[in-house]
Amino acid sequence: MKLKIYSDRSFLPPGMPHAHMLYPFWGKNPEDPGDPDSGRFDRYAQSGKGSLDMVALKESVAAVYPADWIHTIGNPAMRESAKRFAAQAADAGRPVVVFFWADSNQRIPLENTVVFRSTLHRSTRDPNEFMMPEFSHDFARLYCGGNLPLRSKRPKPVVGFAGFPGRVRPTVRELVRIVVRTGGGIPWVRRRLQRRLAGISGHVVRARALRNLSRSAAVATQFVLRDSFLAGALRPDGTVDRARREKTRAEFARNLVESDYVLCTQGCYAGGGSYRFSEALSCGRIPVMVDTDTVLPYDFHVGRDEWNIRGRDHDGRPTPREVEVAATSLDTYFPSGSTVNLVKLDVEGAEALVLAGMRRLLREARPVVIVEFHDREGWEGRKELLEAGYDLYDMNGAKLDPVRDTERLYHVLALPGCFPS
Repeated sequence: MKLKIYSDRSFLPPGMPHAHMLYPFWGKNPEDPGDPDSGRFDRYAQSGKGSLDMVALKESVAAVYPADWIHTIGNPAMRESAKRFAAQAADAGRPVVVFFWADSNQRIPLENTVVFRSTLHRSTRDPNEFMMPEFSHDFARLYCGGNLPLRSKRPKPVVGFAGFPGRVRPTVRELVRIVVRTGGGIPWVRRRLQRRLAGISGHVVRARALRNLSRSAAVATQFVLRDSFLAGALRPDGTVDRARREKTRAEFARNLVESDYVLCTQGCYAGGGSYRFSEALSCGRIPVMVDTDTVLPYDFHVGRDEWNIRGRDHDGRPTPREVEVAATSLDTYFPSGSTVNLVKLDVEGAEALVLAGMRRLLREARPVVIVEFHDREGWEGRKELLEAGYDLYDMNGAKLDPVRDTERLYHVLALPGCFPS
């Protein structure tokens, strides 16, 4: 089912680029083919009509303001254009969707809006604001021939990072930010200051995370540290050294795919986004997120900790090492008479507890069971399988003798007695 949207190009002055989200209908804005970042919207421009449909205002569910909000900053004519567009949508009873792609915390002064922005912080977020997903090239296609290399398990996980590390100590402005977050004062003044200063300490957090990871004996690090943003590809006059930019990006991509985890600091500069976060996910690598009060894309649908490893919360409190969660046994979860064909256990030493909690299931449903026995305590749980009439095998298909084969095996296949071989 397609989402029906409305927009109107007449609200754009001649030569004004339109919002990226309208590319499927109005084409792409002009790009410099020599820019390494050009082309990152190509696939969306080609496939967007598969999920969106441009219709008349009355038939739509929302009206999309045709320009990115950044073009209204310091432009009174564009600001008036936005107000007229919002009034038109209000007359039809439709909300206005605004896209704001900039390192800015500026509020959108329109009523009944849904705002997607590339800078957003939890402490100052409004209910109608959502984080913009980052668009990037397909690094697997560009740098890996379309095939991401699989990472084999190592004695120590490799944490990668390529970029500008930043500084370890905060500046005066960053100390002011701490005062603003923790101090009193007039609420509306504090809120305005929060929006201006949110995310300013991103580089400090990043530098400290790099330092602490490099000192840790628990991980192997693969850091490529630059002495400036974009490794000096950004010239003082604002132009970009394209050859150096492309070389730097290729090294960045190689660092991603040759790591197991990738350090990502959300909220550097005034911004709250992180291309590195999305690029790590797109390369099948797990982000280690150092969180500086940011909002993640799709946070309303995907939990913050379901796709990354989180370090510290924005207020500086360490992530707890132990978290209590509700648990139940498989005998409780599956009512009597349930059909269960296969059970795979990887429970980090709790094998005996889990197998004891599925005694009825083992005898009634007779599933095939694959177990990773992590330690001697868990290995004792194999007795539950033997008492339920199961035969145990190693991963080469050799049957274990219940009396003689008592040394722990890491992987075990358990088949119910009389199971066809």
